[in-house]
Amino acid sequence: YDVSRTPVRSALAHLEQDGLLGRSARGYTVRQRSAEEVVELFEARIILELAVAETAAARHTVLDLARLTHIHEQAEDIQDDLALIALNNTFHTAPRQAAHNRAITDLMQRLDAQLAVYDSRTGGSAEDKALTFAEHGRILDAVRARDGKRAQEEMLIHVSRSRDLRIDALARGE
Repeated sequence: YDVSRTPVRSALAHLEQDGLLGRSARGYTVRQRSAEEVVELFEARIILELAVAETAAARHTVLDLARLTHIHEQAEDIQDDLALIALNNTFHTAPRQAAHNRAITDLMQRLDAQLAVYDSRTGGSAEDKALTFAEHGRILDAVRARDGKRAQEEMLIHVSRSRDLRIDALARGE
């Protein structure tokens, strides 16, 4: 690629630091996590998502709320699984922006990167899609109402279900 070794080494070191690569005898390998490690990552994610939900409810601006609303409304009409997965990720990014807390956002991005390897490549069943849409709607309503406690409760329901689906997929070997 006509790139010197220094930036490549730096990039590999960053990927290792983020938990995406591991050292091997001949360089680096993609890090494989145990089911227990995935659960641990989800536990950390849940704690941070709850903080995001509560803080977004308190700190959101009119623009933040408009962004969240627009993303949620788009999801209703999307049929393509990959587009729906991307929009779901965008929905989860929007409350982080609305929380206006860079430290939490940075930590969440690292967790997202570590969990992305275990993402499903389908949007789930029609029932799962409907549940996700409804859960997002309740999170949005709580943020809109500036009800931090309810935003946390709704986020807990949503992210816990997502964790349970991921664990179930791991147990099936997917």
